[in-house]
Amino acid sequence: MVYIPAIDVKDGKCVRLYRGNMKEYKIYKNSLIEIIDEFQLDSLSTLHVVDLDGAVCGKPKNYNAIKNFISLANCNIQLGGGIRNMDTVERYFDIGVVKVILGTSVLDNLSFLYDVCYKYPGRICISIDTLNGMVFDKGWTNNTGRKYHGIIQRIINLNINSVIWTDISRDGTMAGVNIDGLLKIIKETGLPVIASGGVTNVSDLIYLKNNLNDSLAGVICGKALYEGAISIDIIKQIKDD
Repeated sequence: MVYIPAIDVKDGKCVRLYRGNMKEYKIYKNSLIEIIDEFQLDSLSTLHVVDLDGAVCGKPKNYNAIKNFISLANCNIQLGGGIRNMDTVERYFDIGVVKVILGTSVLDNLSFLYDVCYKYPGRICISIDTLNGMVFDKGWTNNTGRKYHGIIQRIINLNINSVIWTDISRDGTMAGVNIDGLLKIIKETGLPVIASGGVTNVSDLIYLKNNLNDSLAGVICGKALYEGAISIDIIKQIKDD
């Protein structure tokens, strides 16, 4: 299981939302570059990056800021937000993104999903974002009216890298990981799952490592890092124990 720091990008700045509300956010860094040293990024690090503006409008909106960041950060980037066609996927891979995260496109364009998984096996992650059991898309602004089970059936036989599951109600709240929901996702997908949303402190990470290490591919840490409840040094120590 890997521990993955997160950057959400809005207007070129590093922010964190509260329960997925695009109007309720806190700016932590005015430039993405500021987190390179703070997160101790190196060639072994994995970083989760989301273009929030892109997720809402359906196309990259912070491309230049992200491109500049990647040129300076020596780490593995998994990136999502506004990636809805092959051209956008290829543009991000060309600038050094290692894995691309697809969300809304899974629901709206199956032919694209199949084509991109075929062309880039093992480099595509599928984001499943739920609130009260329902899947939300378009930057969490739209309730699709669907439950996640149908998405799982569409992706289960594709050569994807992982499923990134976010409980929107926990995102940015530091209220604890939804363990029951996470266990259901792990069981139903049979795929590598990365958990996102609700990490509060070191105890959450230790619990996940001790109880789900063999079945959970990773856990994303966002607000808890920025607020100082968890440090990168502690994360590395837990990983190496």
